[in-house]
This record gives sequence, structure tokens and C-alpha cells, in this order.
Amino acid sequence: MIKKIHTTPQFIHKFKQLDKSVRIEVIEEIQHFKSNPLDPSFGIHPLKKEFKGFHAFSLAPNLRIIFKFIKNDFSEIVFYDIGPHEIYLN
Repeated sequence: MIKKIHTTPQFIHKFKQLDKSVRIEVIEEIQHFKSNPLDPSFGIHPLKKEFKGFHAFSLAPNLRIIFKFIKNDFSEIVFYDIGPHEIYLN
């Protein structure tokens, strides 16, 4: 179970740019993720190359969150970015 989620300014900025209905859905999905991060529907996967050490999960077919575990017990994470698949290219 994830106990604490930190966010970067970049994440907050992009989150605020989402439509209100999408933001509501994202908040609901984040709550689900916090309580059950291993749910296979999230498709958590480690990233490679310049994103080595980061992970990502899907919220919708074209909406992802890039994050990093900051505690060895996986109880605390940082959300770095949110957006479509292209966020891996930025």
C-alpha cells in the first residue's frame, strides 16, 4: 500500500491542464492505485534509457503517470509527469 504521494510542479501543471471530468477520473484512479498498486489494470512497468529508475502506469488508453519509488518498502512515491504516451519522449 502506498502511504504518501509527492508531486512535482510539472505534474501539477499538466494535471491542471486536463479537463475537469478527466481530473476527477484521475483522482479516483490515484486513490485506487494508492490502495492497490499491484492491480494488473494499471500495467505498472519500469522505464528504460533516460527514464531508468522510473516506472509508469496507465490511467486510460492514452493517459499515463511517470513516477518513482522513494522508499524501499514502496510506501512513498513521487509523481513526475502525467500525459499521453508521448510523455516518454519529452
